[in-house]
Amino acid sequence: MSGMPGPTGGPIPPGVGLAPPPSVSMPYWPNVEAPSESDLEHEREWALQDAEADQYKSRAELEKDAERTRERVNDSVLELRAKLGLDPDAAHAHGPFTPVRRHPFTVAIAAAGAATATVIGVHMYRDHRRSSKAARDAAREAMKMSELRRKAARKAARKRWAAAKDVFGSAARTVQRQRKKAMRRLTHR
Repeated sequence: MSGMPGPTGGPIPPGVGLAPPPSVSMPYWPNVEAPSESDLEHEREWALQDAEADQYKSRAELEKDAERTRERVNDSVLELRAKLGLDPDAAHAHGPFTPVRRHPFTVAIAAAGAATATVIGVHMYRDHRRSSKAARDAAREAMKMSELRRKAARKAARKRWAAAKDVFGSAARTVQRQRKKAMRRLTHR
């Protein structure tokens, strides 16, 4: 057995598990009737007549006609917004853009979740700042210690150089004295 559930006896709604949950708002079906065939035919005739009349209009008439068309389109848009519930002032507002009444427990749980997320976010931000500050301080301390080691190494190298110089200087003086003695012996004999 694969563990995969088999088909159920009843119908499965389309898009189960893929679609977002349905809206909580009340369903709304506007009483809009589909335009009849005769209305569509009249619209087509008027559009043809308007197109023919536009050929013989003056510029001023065309501008007036454009203004009237803008007003009609604006009125239609406002009417559609009111019918579809997109107008926030509508008494029967509905649809995805309207305010939805939520249960008080849902609001309280959402507020608690938001507050918890905020507290956790602030805590994480502070921890990050503290750890980055500690890392910066540790890096500074390591730089100071490194600089102190370099200074100590330079000082020790200077001491070794001075000691080596003294050794070579005393050896040269000794050799020089022996040369002088040897020269005196040769010349005095």
